[in-house]
Amino acid sequence: MGEWESGRRGKREEEWKKVLSPFRFFAFSPFRPFPLSPFSFLLFPGVPVRRPALLTATCFILGLLSAHALWQIPVGALLASHLGLVGIAALAVRFGRPGAKLAQGLTALAILTSGCVRYACETQVGGDDLRRRGCFEREARFTGVISDEPFERDDLTHATVRVEAQRCEGVGAAVSGSILLRVQGTGLDLQYGDRVAFSGVLRAPRPPRNPGAFDSRAYAARRGIAGTVFLSGPDDADILGRNQGHPLLSWVVLPVRRATRTTIERDLSGNPAALLKGILLGDRGAFPQGLLNDFAATGLTHTLAVSGFNVGIVALVGFTLLRALALRRLTTAVAVILLLVLYAFVTGLSPSVVRATLMACALIVGATLERDVDALNTLGLSATILLTIWPLSLFDPGFHLSFMATLALLVLSRPLLNLLPPDAPRWKSWAWPPLAALLAAQIGSLPVVAYHFQTLSLASFIANLPAAPLVSAATVLGVLSAMSGPLSPALSTLINGANYLLLKALLAVVHLFAQVPCATLTVPRPPFVALCVYYLAVGLCLPGARHSRLGKPCLFAALLLANALAWRGITGPGPGLDAVFLDVGQGDGLFLRFPDGKTMLIDGGMRSERFDAGRQVILPFLKYHNVRRLDVVVASHPHDDHIGGLVEVLQQVRVGHYVDSGQASKAWTSGRIRDLIHKKHISYHAVAAGDSLTGLGGVGALVLHPIPDFVRRDTASAPPLGLNNGSVVLRLTYRGKTLLLTGDAERQAESCLLAWASRLKGDILKVAHHGSNTSSTRDFLAVVSPSIAVISAGERNRFGHPSPEVIARYESSGIRVCRTDRHGAAVVRVDPQGIHLRTLLP
Repeated sequence: MGEWESGRRGKREEEWKKVLSPFRFFAFSPFRPFPLSPFSFLLFPGVPVRRPALLTATCFILGLLSAHALWQIPVGALLASHLGLVGIAALAVRFGRPGAKLAQGLTALAILTSGCVRYACETQVGGDDLRRRGCFEREARFTGVISDEPFERDDLTHATVRVEAQRCEGVGAAVSGSILLRVQGTGLDLQYGDRVAFSGVLRAPRPPRNPGAFDSRAYAARRGIAGTVFLSGPDDADILGRNQGHPLLSWVVLPVRRATRTTIERDLSGNPAALLKGILLGDRGAFPQGLLNDFAATGLTHTLAVSGFNVGIVALVGFTLLRALALRRLTTAVAVILLLVLYAFVTGLSPSVVRATLMACALIVGATLERDVDALNTLGLSATILLTIWPLSLFDPGFHLSFMATLALLVLSRPLLNLLPPDAPRWKSWAWPPLAALLAAQIGSLPVVAYHFQTLSLASFIANLPAAPLVSAATVLGVLSAMSGPLSPALSTLINGANYLLLKALLAVVHLFAQVPCATLTVPRPPFVALCVYYLAVGLCLPGARHSRLGKPCLFAALLLANALAWRGITGPGPGLDAVFLDVGQGDGLFLRFPDGKTMLIDGGMRSERFDAGRQVILPFLKYHNVRRLDVVVASHPHDDHIGGLVEVLQQVRVGHYVDSGQASKAWTSGRIRDLIHKKHISYHAVAAGDSLTGLGGVGALVLHPIPDFVRRDTASAPPLGLNNGSVVLRLTYRGKTLLLTGDAERQAESCLLAWASRLKGDILKVAHHGSNTSSTRDFLAVVSPSIAVISAGERNRFGHPSPEVIARYESSGIRVCRTDRHGAAVVRVDPQGIHLRTLLP
């Protein structure tokens, strides 16, 4: 009997090694699967539940999502409903078996309401919270304690400060909340736990100002950041005291993190050192942008983020070393759990690490108690704990990637392993399990990557084949080096020397696959409904899924959602002219999509040492909308705030035609654009008043300006009235509605334009020269007579644009004014129903 039980246990361990481990050597032999069913009666009384933690996590997540959609509900009402449901469920249990089903349903609702309560407690602002009482956009004095390890990047020192008090306009107050402090230069020796005082202007995190832009406000909210203060130098901050932080972080976590960095930097430098710090600590601060782009192109960015894979390596190394010391089983388990918890803190408690640490700890506890562990139930337990502590992490892309990849690994690995015939050769039996695990993770994470990043890496699966073993070996050696560094620097140096070869090989693999044409594709962001259909379809492909109890409901839901998705495409908005006046700062940038799908970009904003509108605004916008080709690019005139961003656009995007006034310029930007036009074989056209652009899907495009007197075709002499007055002025007409785009035309050009008389009239006017008082004369406005005026100007720009006098002139004429400095991007659609306008900010 004992031999039979031992054989069955051994067979089961071998099966789970294949399912839970991407690599044979990565399997944890002490781990055996165990369910948490002994605790199920606490959560779902009366009737046994197979996976109570997974069901609890599902209900809790639904509660968080419900509260996110209905966040105005008071905490008191949510808490009262939660307690009421718990009480009714407890009463239902007293009726025995008949009330068990009711008790289970009420318990599920109670868990859902607990998710609502937790979300409300996290997001609703207290009386002393900085988000309510902070002196935003005013000079203030703040006092607080640095709550995380400061870091340096781009000649700036970044530190998160837990603020305790502020003094604004002579009035002091106790406050709570965190501020991101950014100090110019690196001369200030800030450390975790320092009590600091500093004066500056508190600015709230920026919401997205362009379609598809990064939401800094939501990102800051997930991390508890109320705002940002920028200091021009180290002299603007005072250190009032040291070692005011938590002792565990000050004396354990941060010393381990610094010791690990020191061990790496003592023997390695450059890209290998940056790569190893990224693999072990998730530190990307020293990574060159070009190398990051290579990792993104090959779909290997996940290797630079600390994840469950790293946690498994740390656990494996810890178990191996401790078992070699012949320690007792319980002692080994406790030591490994403490090691994993320490590693989670050292790497910054990212969602993937916390998830993997919780799952690993549950597995270790199960193995120690000789209980079976259900991996899916453990995944639910880790999600519940993680979201209870940090509920807003539910909306973090890292959370989605980590949990969906892990869920797919647990659910799909066994069916994929079963595809291998029992009589397969030994080498296939050895190679297929890691390939199956890799394929399962790819299937689970593919839609999430497309949704959040609008990219699909075609080279990812193939690149992972050589990269995964190299990353595994480099991680093992990195962990051994970090452990041995403080004890034996010579041994650590020897390990780092061997690791250098692995890291160089990994960098070579990444560089090789990054050169593959079309290694990464830009895809449109899939609708959430499409993601649901995808995962339901994957679930229905599992063996026996269609014949299970949930098979028919899932099939019906998939067909219903797919039908809704199809009808959405059929009944969606018809053809029209779409115009997006982008917020490119102090400059101009307008994107147009014509009814036939052709695209046009007029101007590209500023390019400077610190800001490139092309790279930071226009390219992300084009990627978000899956625009891979611009049919026409128009440069109104050769000033840097209009054509600076076009350099990056021409370098990265295929362009059919380039149009400008033919005005010559000696500026570097103009020369670089001419070189790119020649190098990329872009058709060039110099236009003048009276020319037309055709083939734009039924949209008429007439050039109203410049006339030859305003332009010089050579650099021997400057244009007589300046570059602004030589701007290309374009009139677009569709369905009887007109857009008038005026560049930086000033009053002299406007006087010339009056000759067009009634053809100058427009429904939407792009206000010339950012609303400066050099333009928008009363005579010009009287002829154009627009209903909507859009001003493109930078927030808090040094020129004072737009002019208050000009704003008053428009408003007194009853013209609706949209300003990118206040309202963000303005999105206009012209269709048979008329003109539709919305702005990104209210």
